[in-house]
Amino acid sequence: MFQELSLLNEYFDQPYSVIYEEDLVEKYGRENVSKAIHSGALQHRWVPCGSGKRRCVCWVDGKID
Repeated sequence: MFQELSLLNEYFDQPYSVIYEEDLVEKYGRENVSKAIHSGALQHRWVPCGSGKRRCVCWVDGKID
């Protein structure tokens, strides 16, 4: 998960280096994503998506080995 997000961060600037949380959960599992968020390794924010709806996006601030 961190390798994928770090590559995005390396090649694209914010806000283009974010991934929807639901996509990460589908690929890596809720437990892994939740652990990364709670440890601070993964940043996340809610963004508006029209008509009062919102989605959560995630990203890393820098490279993680």
